Parts: sequence; structure tokens; C-alpha cells
Amino acid sequence: MKIGYKSILLGQALELSDSDIQQIQNVYSHTATQSLMICFKWKLQSGDKATFKNLEMAFMRADIDTDILESVNKAVDIVSCLPPDVLDMQPDDKHLNQISSRIETEHIHLGVELEVPWSRIEQIIAENLVDVHRQCFEIMKQWRQRKVWHATFRRLEKAFICVGINPDILKQSLK
Repeated sequence: MKIGYKSILLGQALELSDSDIQQIQNVYSHTATQSLMICFKWKLQSGDKATFKNLEMAFMRADIDTDILESVNKAVDIVSCLPPDVLDMQPDDKHLNQISSRIETEHIHLGVELEVPWSRIEQIIAENLVDVHRQCFEIMKQWRQRKVWHATFRRLEKAFICVGINPDILKQSLK
């Protein structure tokens, strides 16, 4: 059976939470894309444990043909869409403003992924009830202030992938 039809089983075999699997299914309608995003999420969450061997074992547990692993492995290891000299830079207010203007949803989930305290997210929402753009900007600004040394485009890109936001938005903010 092809991988796309078994994205739920793959997510479970990779020990992703049911909520992570459900979120991916809600954001991506195509089952092959769901499987790819499940692999992305697993790689981001697993760090050093995200090995080809562990992926192969998960495929076998999910009863997915392992002959397609080579292409999946290449897809999971996709290089950043950002130029290498930008990855470790901290986005400034101009970048955050441009980024937030392109994010229509998922800004609250992004804040959680960026480890902005929930109480602060609620406060930002309350202060900007009807202005989603401002909510998003303030959430990312709060992240940058709290995580000074780790508030980089690289971390933002990883968070985007985790919450299902197209990371190309970051590249567009550099223009």
C-alpha cells in the first residue's frame, strides 16, 4: 500500500501525538503531503533520534513499503528555503511586521510553538481583539524578546513547519 493512505499509522508509529497528527490532517488535504509533513514533524521533534534506521522501523510498524524510503529520506532532509547567511540572524521589527501580514491563521499555535507563555498570548489577544495582524506581530515580538539568543530565522522556520505555516513566508519577508 502507498504511504499516503497510511499517514495516521505512520504518525502513530513515529510516536507523534494524536493532536499533532490531527492538526496535520486538518491543514493538508492530500494524504501524501500529510505523510511528508508527519515526517517533517517527527524529524523536528526527535532531533538526534531522527535517523534513517528509526524511520525505516516506523515504516515497517505501519506496514508501509520501505522501498520508497530513499525519496522520503531526501524529502525530510530538505535544506532550508532561506539563504544560509540569514538562518542565524534575528528578525527585526520590519521582518516580523512583513511576516505577520502574511499569516492569516495559526498565529496562536505559532506562539505556543515558540514557547511564548499562554498568559502572555491571552493578554496580547485581549489587547488587540480585532487586529489579527497585530496579534501575530506582538506574539512573535514577545518570542524575540524572551528568547534573545535563540530568536533566529532558523527557529522561526522550524516553528512554521511544526504548525503548518508555509516557511516561504520568511523568504518573502527578506525582499
